[in-house]
Amino acid sequence: LTFTGAGDVTVTASQAGDANWRAAEDAVRTFTVTKAPAAVTLSGLTQVYDGAAHAVTAETEPAGLTVAVTYNGSAEAPVNAGVYAVTATVDDDRYEGSATDSLQVARAPAQIELENLTQVYDGGPKAVEVETNPDELPVVVTYLPGGGYFRFSSSTEPPVQAGTYVVEAYPGDENYEGYAGGTMEILPAPQTIDFPEIVDCEIGDIIELAATASSGLPVEFSVAAGPAVLD
Repeated sequence: LTFTGAGDVTVTASQAGDANWRAAEDAVRTFTVTKAPAAVTLSGLTQVYDGAAHAVTAETEPAGLTVAVTYNGSAEAPVNAGVYAVTATVDDDRYEGSATDSLQVARAPAQIELENLTQVYDGGPKAVEVETNPDELPVVVTYLPGGGYFRFSSSTEPPVQAGTYVVEAYPGDENYEGYAGGTMEILPAPQTIDFPEIVDCEIGDIIELAATASSGLPVEFSVAAGPAVLD
């Protein structure tokens, strides 16, 4: 008697008799056949994000058994970076066994470079330029005025005012890790003063001085030399 699978088996023993013996009452025996144990070994439990699905490898002893694998309860192998609970269960009529572990899909490394760190004030926001590898990776950039001692005051809004700013950049995609830091300087903008020529005057004359700065800032006057005072 051999077994093709697990379950309840009923065996009947019969004897039909002959000329000297009457037929015997059948003897019936029922028993349960359980599956044989199988070992499951998981490998490939540490991988790096690459945009593809990340499946583990399940090997069995005896070899070649079918294994059903789930990741956080799903049969779909994960793509994104993270930690996933893995359960591998033998799917076979004659064997049973399972294994559990964790799959870690690590973030992929990203290179970030900051450019255009020196600019000139013009009244508009001044953002740095960012280059990444891989290309076109979303990046979060923060700007912190001054020496960078109070990080809680950093902002993702590009600064407007002239000054020095600590700049930090990191991937905006949770599947990547990387960092770049630098210092951006917004230089004061040059300005000119429009001050019309003053014609020669006589003592007793009073003239109104008028001048404008290209920046729009107020202009102040002083007498650098000669017999004149400001009213």
